[in-house]
Amino acid sequence: MILLTRLPCPEPLASNADKWTKEFIAKRQIDKKERPQKKRYAHNQIIDQLAAMSSQKCFYCECKLIFDTNTQGYGGEETVDHYIEVCVNPSKAYEWCNLYLCCRGCQNKIRENSLSVSECLDPCGTSDPSDHLIFDDEIIRSRNNSTKGIATIKKYKLNRENLAYKRLKQLNEFGKLLYEIYNRQIKEQRQTMIKEELEALHSFAQPDHAYSLMFRWRLKNFKDI
Repeated sequence: MILLTRLPCPEPLASNADKWTKEFIAKRQIDKKERPQKKRYAHNQIIDQLAAMSSQKCFYCECKLIFDTNTQGYGGEETVDHYIEVCVNPSKAYEWCNLYLCCRGCQNKIRENSLSVSECLDPCGTSDPSDHLIFDDEIIRSRNNSTKGIATIKKYKLNRENLAYKRLKQLNEFGKLLYEIYNRQIKEQRQTMIKEELEALHSFAQPDHAYSLMFRWRLKNFKDI
């Protein structure tokens, strides 16, 4: 998780949110199980704007969402998540600031009645997740026993097995590149890395790279990088 900046509200939502919200609340008064229409809150323009905010990554775990040029979508890997659940506050069903883009794994989060988002880190909030989260290789930990860090990891299951495996694969790619660079240094009898090598390594920690926070911590372990 990294800190994200909210972009302007997409036109379909800006023009219709008030009307859609009133309709939905009226239906909820009749049937408490009524859900907001996904084709409205997950409109393509809304998904595109959310994806632009996160560089096509899940807001919570930073896994990369693959855009399919054939379908002009993300292949069903993504879902628009209500940060504050509809059952908690129906009035936020079509609120732009309550819509987040996430992967299917992170949508399977611990529900609000068991662990509130108020106890967790908000990727669109004011607190930088790097102040609360740290990595031991592919395993995410709370930094300095941060309660928000602990709660965030628990709520979104950020150490689930398949996610940790994906992070490990990315670490292996980083390790291969580092090995190649060190071998090149030895061959060329250099003590330091050249600009292009440093840029290649630091690209893993850029906001548009999968699991960039993990690589920020990884890079801190190397004095010469």
